[in-house]
Amino acid sequence: MRYGTEHGSLKWTDEILRYLNIWLVFLGAAVGVKRGVHMQVEFFLERFFAEKTRRRVKRGTLAIILLCLGLLIVSGTQKVLNYRSVQIQATTMSIAWFYLAIPVGCLMMAVDYALILVYGEHPFLKARGEKI
Repeated sequence: MRYGTEHGSLKWTDEILRYLNIWLVFLGAAVGVKRGVHMQVEFFLERFFAEKTRRRVKRGTLAIILLCLGLLIVSGTQKVLNYRSVQIQATTMSIAWFYLAIPVGCLMMAVDYALILVYGEHPFLKARGEKI
């Protein structure tokens, strides 16, 4: 558009792409939770603790993660409701659509972490034959 027309580039593309990147990050994080590819530091657990203690620490870690995701879901939902009448600069679209990525992505992660907490691993991933 910059070189093909006399009007120059489209002004809304930069802003929309920046906000769509937020959706990409949160949805990608949810996929990462399901596949078990988020970074974990297990060196000290494996080296210094017994298996029973390791399971307890991992369950406690999952509970803390679920608590944090719950807080993000609540605060993200409040942000969506507070900013639903605010429009982004380049278009007439509400910025709430982009803030909605926070509670939606965190909810998806929370469901996956809850399944892992209950079953010890993600049950749907194993059903398809994929490794965690």
